[in-house]
Amino acid sequence: MVDSGSTDDTIVIAKEFGCKIIKIKPDDFFFGRALNLGIENATGEIIINISGHSVPERTDYFSRMVEPFADHGVAATFGRDIPWPEACPSQARDIYNHFPEIGPDGNKFSNANAAIRRTIWDKIRFDENIAALEDLLWAKQVMNSGYAINYVPAAKVFHSHTPSLKYILRRAYVESKSLNSFAESKYHFGVWRFLIFLSSYIAKDILFSIKNRFSL
Repeated sequence: MVDSGSTDDTIVIAKEFGCKIIKIKPDDFFFGRALNLGIENATGEIIINISGHSVPERTDYFSRMVEPFADHGVAATFGRDIPWPEACPSQARDIYNHFPEIGPDGNKFSNANAAIRRTIWDKIRFDENIAALEDLLWAKQVMNSGYAINYVPAAKVFHSHTPSLKYILRRAYVESKSLNSFAESKYHFGVWRFLIFLSSYIAKDILFSIKNRFSL
């Protein structure tokens, strides 16, 4: 387990189950670095990575995640995120859009709920310098090398947050900056485009809330 400064009982619980604890300073945390450290210290050919915020929905989660690796051309799999029941409707809608029941909407990989073939990772490691979206960059590099990444919607985990507006804006900025560092099409938000984007999302969130009987 890679820990970047947790302040709850995470380390105590992990030690009770015999986990090897790898500590890094919060200021030294990058998603790619944490992933690479964890995989370096793990054993086995198939490495399952799961975010500290993710909880499998079913007990057959692991078997479902590794089943596609019978095909040696598969480099990785990723499962379906579903929101916690108490998630805000805006985030719930976003999660359902990114992780549908059949086939993702272009979101080719997610490290919050994934399995990786170690021999592929030995060749292509996660970028430790990019601040976010290291999973999408890795997926692009892997698929450009001729390997497949399979979506396994039956391997579901509860994974959602209730972040502050400040966190959302900061995360959006970091992710857009990271995406522009490797995406072929660059994305830039001006004031007008932001207002259109915001209005569209508010309308979609309201319709989603009414349809799914969320409290507005």
